[in-house]
Amino acid sequence: MNDTRKTLLNSVLSIVNKLENKKTDIVEWVDEQLSIESICFDTEDNLNGVEILCAFGGPDIRVYCGRYNYVEGHWGSDTISRTFDDNRLFEYMEELYSRE
Repeated sequence: MNDTRKTLLNSVLSIVNKLENKKTDIVEWVDEQLSIESICFDTEDNLNGVEILCAFGGPDIRVYCGRYNYVEGHWGSDTISRTFDDNRLFEYMEELYSRE
């Protein structure tokens, strides 16, 4: 594994660990990210998913939450994706973007 791929993997795993750590303040974590890139709703206006941009320019890292929870990183021709097992991020996004 080359250095770029190792750095990408470490970056992705660091985010996964933060999202799965119950001590992480999700509101604070979201505020520290670069932007919320996309918000998807179904035909009944229920939130389906959110894409959050965490880093770009090398590596590019995004978090997807909703139906599937995963962190995806890209750097050059390398791509690494890892799932995370925690719904607090999606629950917070539902609070922010509920259309009720």
